[in-house]
Amino acid sequence: MGLAMPLTLLAFHAHPDDEAILTGGTLARAAAAGHRVVLVTATDGALGLTSSRYAAQGLASVRAAEVRESARLLGVSRVEQLGYADSGLGPVTLDDPPGQVRFVRVPVAEAAERLAAILREESVDTLLTYDVNGGYGHPTTCRSTGSVRPQPNWPRHQGYWRLLSRSGWPG
Repeated sequence: MGLAMPLTLLAFHAHPDDEAILTGGTLARAAAAGHRVVLVTATDGALGLTSSRYAAQGLASVRAAEVRESARLLGVSRVEQLGYADSGLGPVTLDDPPGQVRFVRVPVAEAAERLAAILREESVDTLLTYDVNGGYGHPTTCRSTGSVRPQPNWPRHQGYWRLLSRSGWPG
């Protein structure tokens, strides 16, 4: 049973595929209940772990196509990719690729403003993102967390959900 008035939910993720791995059920359920679902990813996901068969065509283009198809299957109304370069998992951040900046090098205020513009445009009621540790400490998810700390010029939301909070994990 859906709510009497449809709401707009925005899920902000670091990489394409995080929406399916971490919030796919939530996004699909919200869409099925008649709510508008918006998905924003910060990076191109080009440094993700994957099969070597994608090297020839470039993982970023594969991940872009996959996130669009995932969004379609989940019932997402809008997909926005901020287009920052994936920061990787290693202890050393690679040089920026031509024409892009690795997300960990982007000023938080810049990324926050780009996200805030979408929040305002969509009149978002609920923002879904990572906990203060970026879920599991990945550099890009940590930067995503910093980007969604409410800024003075942000619109107000009815809800703010955090994913992957370690506070409830055993051990």
